[in-house]
Amino acid sequence: MSIGERTEAGTERTENNASGAPAPNSDALTIYAELLRGELEGDEALRASQQMLEMITQTIPQAIWWKDRNCVFLGVNKVLADLAGLEPSDMIGKSDFDMAWANDEPYGARWFQERDREVMESGEPQYRIREELLKPDGSKVWIETNKVPLRDFNGSVIGVLGTFEDITERLEAEEARGRTLEELDARVRTRTSALRRANESLRREVEERVRLEARERKQRAYAEALRDTAAAVAQSLDLDEVLDQVLLGVGRLISNHLAAVILVDDEGTHRLAHCRETNQDHAVDGCCTGATIDALPLVGDLRTADGPLVLNDVRGGVIGSTTRSALGVPIAVSDTRIGYLVVESASPGYFDDGHAERLTAVGDLAAAAISNAQLFSAEAELAALEERQRLARELHDAVSQTLWTASLVADSMTAAGPAEVTAEQIDRLQTLTRGGLAEMRSLLLELRPGALAETPFTDLVDQLVDALQSRKAIKARVDAPTATDYPEPQPKEKHALYRIAQEALNNVGRHSNATEVTIDIAVVDDELIMAVRDDGEGFALGDARADRLGMSIMRERAEAVGATFTIESSPGTGTAIEVRLPIPDAASAR
Repeated sequence: MSIGERTEAGTERTENNASGAPAPNSDALTIYAELLRGELEGDEALRASQQMLEMITQTIPQAIWWKDRNCVFLGVNKVLADLAGLEPSDMIGKSDFDMAWANDEPYGARWFQERDREVMESGEPQYRIREELLKPDGSKVWIETNKVPLRDFNGSVIGVLGTFEDITERLEAEEARGRTLEELDARVRTRTSALRRANESLRREVEERVRLEARERKQRAYAEALRDTAAAVAQSLDLDEVLDQVLLGVGRLISNHLAAVILVDDEGTHRLAHCRETNQDHAVDGCCTGATIDALPLVGDLRTADGPLVLNDVRGGVIGSTTRSALGVPIAVSDTRIGYLVVESASPGYFDDGHAERLTAVGDLAAAAISNAQLFSAEAELAALEERQRLARELHDAVSQTLWTASLVADSMTAAGPAEVTAEQIDRLQTLTRGGLAEMRSLLLELRPGALAETPFTDLVDQLVDALQSRKAIKARVDAPTATDYPEPQPKEKHALYRIAQEALNNVGRHSNATEVTIDIAVVDDELIMAVRDDGEGFALGDARADRLGMSIMRERAEAVGATFTIESSPGTGTAIEVRLPIPDAASAR
């Protein structure tokens, strides 16, 4: 079979391939294979080559064309002809000036032919030239062109071969992607700017929060220190302890080298009541309790200051000789200055208004505590004086009278002689001496409170009864269990019961005109019960006599230790008091 026959048989087309171009049948492929292997010669090889070139140019998706040196089309494929709105044969022998894009700017015929000539004149190919192509319908497409020189067998350039493909969709996609990227970049910049602003705002907020938290911690520490100082100074009524706690509180609130309390005595003299050093290298002159400091530097300034006094450039402060800064605030009660609270530092310019505010707060706390401690001290001195006077009266009214009466009885017995001494006189003398001894023991208990706690409660009651009988002709009886039959009251409770019994028996001896008195002590249902009953005149519970008899004091003593106090009395029927003290261990003791 000749090449023509084989070509005709082999060029029958089957269904399109995936690219849309017709696919050669197996006979055509055989011919192309023979051509490529060099098995064809002459006209057969030429016709096979032509047919293969035709198939390639007409089936690839790119536009293909070739021109002579005058830029006249010698051949085009279907892709380019379709873009020009012509058939491929209609373009042969024509130039770009005959096409729809001839006069387009800037990508018209002149543009394309200039690129063609550059390739032909230089003999160098140009690749990926981006150009715009005007179609007959007025629309435009972007193309990417490759141009290479066409050469004859001698290597001379005889024309130009070009290919291009439509890249409009790709460019649009690139532009869309570019716009998307630009939009994204803009959004990123906007977001970044927003994040930067938010971050800056957050940073400022964090810094502000840290600052506020630090301030809050500082204020909390300040409040806690002030609270602890208030609690500490309120726990004691001893002036030295109060002053020590005040200065400890000052040290927790204000760093200083020296803190001191100056008090004004009744004569108006300023005395150093208490001081505390926090730096042992800081020299202190006259830092001793009770020293008069009216002549020391700055005391006059403190006395005339309306409020806190801050001195940050001094040579020698109120107390310390090396002080360079000092701060003082008045201690006042009801607008009356009772002293000053002072802190000093060896650092110049150290104290500020914040320190003054803190020291003022401590000064306000100190004022009440110091005033209370001073009042308590004065009351304690007055109470001690009153107690000494009471003991003196007791010695005079009880012991002295008893001993004087015993002395008279003894003198009468001596004057009468042994033979005339009666048993009644001896009993009387014994009663008086026993009563005097009981009175002295009671007074010793007053002077030695520790002995009160050590003595069994029933023994204490016996001493009170003996003392009463030595003074008055009253028949007294004590009905009490032995010490092993009930738990001994605690010292505080025992002291309260003793004072109540003492007051009750004193009332019997002084006011009741009784002839008999009974003291009953028993343990019933986990309670220690003490009852004092007399057969005296009695009184109406509602009249003022009850207060004179110390009934309210006895009730307060009982309630202070958790006991109950009751009283029964009416005119002509005597008086009975009863104290019930809960004793949790009473049942186990029995």
